[in-house]
Amino acid sequence: MDTIELLPSLAQGDLSETSAPELVAAVFRSRASGTLWLETSQATEIRIFFRAGDMCGTAAFPGAQNLAHVLLANDWVAALDIESSRDEAMKAGKRHGEVLVARKLLTRDQLRAALAAQHTTNLLTLMALTEGKYDWRGWEPPPAWAREVVVDPVGCLVDALEREQHAPRREKMIAWLGNHPVRLSGDWADLEPRITLAPTDRRATALLALPRRVPEFVRTSQLEPTRAEAVLAALLLSGAAEPQPDARPAADDADLAPAPPERQKPLDEQEALARLDALSLDDVEEVSPPPAEEEEPLELDLPPNGAGPGQASDSSGMDEGRAREMRKRMLARGIRNLGGMPARGEIEDAVEITPKFPQASHGAGELSADEQRFADDVRSRVRLASRQNAYARLGVEAKASSEAIRNAYLDAAKKFHPDRASGALSSLQAELQTLFGLLKEAYEHIATPAARTKYDGSLTSSSAGARKEEGAIALKMGEVLLKKRDFPEALNKLRRAVDLDATGDALAALAWCLVSDPKSSAAAKEEAATLINRALRAHGATARTYYVAGVLWRTKDPESSVDAFRKALEIDPRHPDAALELRLIEQRRKQSPKGGGVLSGLLFGKRKS
Repeated sequence: MDTIELLPSLAQGDLSETSAPELVAAVFRSRASGTLWLETSQATEIRIFFRAGDMCGTAAFPGAQNLAHVLLANDWVAALDIESSRDEAMKAGKRHGEVLVARKLLTRDQLRAALAAQHTTNLLTLMALTEGKYDWRGWEPPPAWAREVVVDPVGCLVDALEREQHAPRREKMIAWLGNHPVRLSGDWADLEPRITLAPTDRRATALLALPRRVPEFVRTSQLEPTRAEAVLAALLLSGAAEPQPDARPAADDADLAPAPPERQKPLDEQEALARLDALSLDDVEEVSPPPAEEEEPLELDLPPNGAGPGQASDSSGMDEGRAREMRKRMLARGIRNLGGMPARGEIEDAVEITPKFPQASHGAGELSADEQRFADDVRSRVRLASRQNAYARLGVEAKASSEAIRNAYLDAAKKFHPDRASGALSSLQAELQTLFGLLKEAYEHIATPAARTKYDGSLTSSSAGARKEEGAIALKMGEVLLKKRDFPEALNKLRRAVDLDATGDALAALAWCLVSDPKSSAAAKEEAATLINRALRAHGATARTYYVAGVLWRTKDPESSVDAFRKALEIDPRHPDAALELRLIEQRRKQSPKGGGVLSGLLFGKRKS
């Protein structure tokens, strides 16, 4: 028997026939480097990266945790710092972790710990998959950024195989063993420092230094039966343990079975009491050697002074120290036998991010009671925001101190951060992003004494500003939905924003939504052209207004396109898309644009002839 028989082929296959934990074990066992590609009904492409058998990262996938999730969940970095550092990373084209370290929000060691926690959580999420297709791509090496931190997958294998959904795979491996005992393999010496296991799992693993059958291992491991079987299955898959077909187990189960009825002698009550009274921790009487125990024998189990099995055991020479030590060991054994050992703990120094697996009581996508209350709270706040001033939006009194306002904002920003939209709450992403932006906007209005004075003065004349406020909220919602490529809902929100307050930014956003939708008709594109002309004449035009105009005019009116991109850069010199478009146009032409186009006429009172 060879545990290699348990491993699947790394060629293409189906997750309904080969479980994800078995695939990860096969990669670990072969110490392969490359990419494990998965395809499910929720995601057309999921990529898990491995280096020398260890997992070193994943590409983004639905339900994945990113670095911001880990930092926010562990409260390692303030929500505002997470948001600002992520924006800085996007603008500078750097990785988020690099910016966090550069700004001294994290040390290098803290960043590595956070990345390891992120990889572990994502690996556990992916090993929970039971449907889909897979393909091992050894020719596709991990990207450079995925080589910073590696995660030993064996501990994750134990957690994954313990799940109910992988019970058939676990039972299949136990059945494959049959009645053969198991012991640590010859590779254990090399694997032991490499494998990360929970302390209780590692103690159970040490029992396999001697061959043990499955029932005996489960019983002596002090673990829950499903956990003990999961540990054993993970060790077999990873090559850390192997069956011993010809070995005699350390304590044969047959030796522990009761004798047949015909061989059992009746024992009356008086004799049983007499035997109990004869037992003493301080005066060891003659005892016969007990059957082989699975634990290290106590001194009561052995004849002292080298006495043979048939000789009396004289304890008169036992000193007080030995007697005290023996009583301690007897007490420890009794506590274990009574089930008093501590419950299985977590891995020391582990980072707790989110529950490793969703609660079994909820189906996929179903919200728990707490999650439903949170979702209702978010939607209620977004709905009421248009009728609230900055103070009400942050939940503070109009006379609150600057410190109280700041604390209220920090608490709300942490509670309603967009990164909380993961798992079952992923459908809440648009509302959370909108609410987070509204909270940030409210705080900026009253963050400083000068800004607060100006804002308080505007409250007296803001009765007509409710429509503008509602329009701004609809615009934010539309932008979020547009980024998610939910074009029908985005179109509804953006049309509502234009109806409430037809600013240049809202008109440009609506035009962009019309041309971005792959299902848009020719009439929609004509409407977009009309909207962008309105946007350039309307109040509230922004860099985005001119950027959208430049994109729409790029083919039909290159001269106006150049003018639009330049105007966008004039308003926002750090607008990356406008700068790129302008550079590409000028590279194609190899010369400065001459004359003016439609936009030039709109801006400078001249029209193209």
